[in-house]
Amino acid sequence: MHFGFFFDLKAGEEATMNVPDFRPKINSRYQNYNLFRSFLNVCSSTGEAVDDSLLQLLERMIPEKRSELARMDFSKRRDEFSELIKKNEAIKKLPELDSSTKRKAITTTFAQFVKLRNYYTHGKLILNYEKEEYYIQIINKSTGIKMTYGIDRNILKSFLDVGTDLIQLFSIISHGT
Repeated sequence: MHFGFFFDLKAGEEATMNVPDFRPKINSRYQNYNLFRSFLNVCSSTGEAVDDSLLQLLERMIPEKRSELARMDFSKRRDEFSELIKKNEAIKKLPELDSSTKRKAITTTFAQFVKLRNYYTHGKLILNYEKEEYYIQIINKSTGIKMTYGIDRNILKSFLDVGTDLIQLFSIISHGT
């Protein structure tokens, strides 16, 4: 397919065409995309900080499993943490963990945190250019199917807040037992 432009020019006139300057809008969206990408990198780093803090806590609380813990991935260490807070009597006496409801809420939130950390670390950031909406696309490991989830700054901020809360909880457990 070919397109052409025809101009009705008089002798000596030059053809000109006014084209809107889209550069500011493109630059703005590019900058927003890069800021969002940077925000995702901060989320990924926060996930790693939580994992590091968790490993330190588990090594302190279960020293006989030190080498096994070092070989575990984040998800497996989270499972160890869940078992620890269910069984350790000193931990169960801490105000933050003194009921099964509180412990269940923490293990559920922590499981979601690990899942989202994997999405933010390994997922593909997609921008719907027209609506300027962002999505994370992941591949479900069990089905091989691509899945897409909408994300925004509030969701990512919430993730960072949960990460901070988890690190604080690990510190409370470490100092309270």
